[in-house]
Amino acid sequence: MSFYDQFVGVVARGRNLPEQEVRVLADGRVYTGLEACRLGLVDEVGYLEDALKAAQEMAGVEDAAVVAYDRGEGYRGSIYAGAPSIPSKIQVKLDLPGLAGPHGAGFMYLWEPGVPR
Repeated sequence: MSFYDQFVGVVARGRNLPEQEVRVLADGRVYTGLEACRLGLVDEVGYLEDALKAAQEMAGVEDAAVVAYDRGEGYRGSIYAGAPSIPSKIQVKLDLPGLAGPHGAGFMYLWEPGVPR
C-alpha cells in the first residue's frame, strides 16, 4: 500500500468521507482554511487562541497555562515559524590552559575500549 493510499484511507475514515471523494480532493492542491472547512477537511477555522481555548474545554480544565520555550539566545519564534537554519560548517576554537603549546589541542591517540592490544 502506498503512502498516498494510506493518507486517503486515514482522511476518509477520520473525516467520514467516501474514499473516492477524498481521492478527488487529495490531488496535490493547496486549500485555504475556508476552502478546507467548506469541503469538510477541517472542523473550523480559527487562531491559536481559539485552539488553546478549545483544548482547555476538551480537557475540562480552566486554569491551564501555555509554556513557551526559547532557544536560550533570547529568540522565541512562534509555532508558525519554520525550522531553524543549521549552519553548513561549525567552527569551535579551543582555548584550554595547558594545551596551547606548539601542537595545540587535539587527539594524541585513539583508544577503543575492549580491543586487545
